[in-house]
Amino acid sequence: MKDFEFKILMNQRLCELADAIIYQYNPCKLDREKHSCIFIKNLNDKPCCSFFHLAKGDKCVALREDGECGFNNVFCKIGICEEAQKNAPEECLKTMKLIQDIAILHGIIRFRCY
Repeated sequence: MKDFEFKILMNQRLCELADAIIYQYNPCKLDREKHSCIFIKNLNDKPCCSFFHLAKGDKCVALREDGECGFNNVFCKIGICEEAQKNAPEECLKTMKLIQDIAILHGIIRFRCY
């Protein structure tokens, strides 16, 4: 497997893990019907994911109808806002940080979200 192929595969797997953690713990308190988070008023009317995703107004176009994220970028998936970090369970944050560390170790992302 070429290095590029490995990074694509690793990114995909880390995204799947991040999706599972976000779905289980919902640190962003996503309103899956409105496709937005409850912290939206604290974020200048834009969800934090809209800085990475394409957004129409305050709605992220990458959120699918089932409420899960359809964008496969691990940096984006683990980049939750400070408000979500404050309210997330410890095991959620620890797992997100581990995902971030693995992504950095393998050169998938270069910068830390938190």
